[in-house]
Formats: sequence, structure tokens, C-alpha cells
Amino acid sequence: MCNPNKGTSLCKNDNLVELILNQNFLSGAIDGCFMRLSKLRLLHLQQNQFEGELPGFDSFYITEFRVGDNYLTGGLPSSLNTAPLLSILDVSVNYLTGELPASFVSPHLTVINMRDNNFTSVIPPSYADLNALEILLLSRNSLVGELDPGLFMLPKVREVDVSYNQLTGDIPSNYSESIDIVDLTFNYLNGTLPETISASFREFYFGDNDIVGDVTNAICDLVIAGSLQVRFSLVVVGVVLFSRPHAAFSFVVRL
Repeated sequence: MCNPNKGTSLCKNDNLVELILNQNFLSGAIDGCFMRLSKLRLLHLQQNQFEGELPGFDSFYITEFRVGDNYLTGGLPSSLNTAPLLSILDVSVNYLTGELPASFVSPHLTVINMRDNNFTSVIPPSYADLNALEILLLSRNSLVGELDPGLFMLPKVREVDVSYNQLTGDIPSNYSESIDIVDLTFNYLNGTLPETISASFREFYFGDNDIVGDVTNAICDLVIAGSLQVRFSLVVVGVVLFSRPHAAFSFVVRL
């Protein structure tokens, strides 16, 4: 695409701070010349047809790195880990492989969207220390290991989606007052549902796991009040234990 040997003007503009080319039909590899623009703050290339591996970048100032919905392969460049001002990382809906970044230097990171890829690592424990994080989307990968309850207690977190992975361990029992969407479906989580739940919750999805016990009163009260949507599966023996057809959720009973 951008080839500095051909004198492409974009790649020669050292003063370029925003490059927004999303929702086109651009194809080929993402040339490293973009990543050498030293003052670049925003890189938006999502919803194109780029392929190949992501090159590393040199910009100290990068705050938004959005390359979602392409055909990118390979792993993530280590320069993402060390970008000191990064606030939004979106590499979703690609064919990226390998491990999730072990840590991020930036204290400003508010959005991590790495869903719909082929990552195979654990969720690094350092993610539970990202105090500015508001949205964490890691669904539809092949992530393994136990789910860190600290992810759900971050002070500003609003949404955590780790559905369609291979995560194990207990379902979290405590949630931040700021959180309103949690999706845990299609994993191997066990344990029981939380006894208390914040009234800020709007959506709580925990179906297709190995959770046992009753649907707690805290969840029932919010569902009946119409403020919470729930999707889950109940496994019972011979009798329906929970059925409120007027409530804002769906359920499956396996007899």
C-alpha cells in the first residue's frame, strides 16, 4: 500500500498526526512507513481488507490504534506494549495468533478490543492493574487458564466480555460498582452465582458453563424489576426450579 520508495506523500509527512482510512476497500500489507510517522496519534484502518503481519511503530504519541475487521495474521508487535500514551487498542476480527501482550506501559488505556482472533494464551494478570480500563473485549479466542476476579473490580470498568473461550476456575463473586455488562458464556467456569450484584448491571450472561446452585435473589430482583437482562442455562433433575416468562431473560432447562 504505502511505499516510501515510491515517494508516497503520506509517508513523507512527518507532521501527520491523524491517519483515518477506515471503511474502504484498501488491501495488501500495512506498510511500515505509517508506523515510522513520529508524531502520529491516531491510526484508524479498520474495516478494510489489509492482510499480513502488523509492523511495529515508532511514534511516542500514538493514542488510538484501530486495525479491527481486516485479514491480519501473526502476532502483535511489542511496540504496543510500550506505547506510553495508548488509550484505545482495537485489533478485533482478524486472524492474529500467539499470546496476548503480557503488559501495557500506558496508564491511559481505556479500551482493549482483541475479540474474534486466534489468541491462545492466558489473560495476563497485569490486566487487573489497568485502573483506567473501561472496556475489555476478549471473546471468541482460545484463551485458557483461570479467570482473574480482579478484572471485574477495576474502578472504571463498564464491560467485560470473555465469552467463547476455554477459561476455567470460579465465576467471579464480586463486581465493581461501575460495571454494567458481563459476558462469561461458553467457557468452563464453575462455582455459584454471586449473592450480591450491583444495581448498575444491565446485562449478565453466564450460560454454557459448569455453574451450580440457585439463581440468587439479587439477580432475580433485578430481572423482575426489568433492569437486568440475563441469559443462562439451568441443569435440573425432573423439575423446573426457576421460571418467570415475563422477565427480561431467556433460559433453557435440561431434564
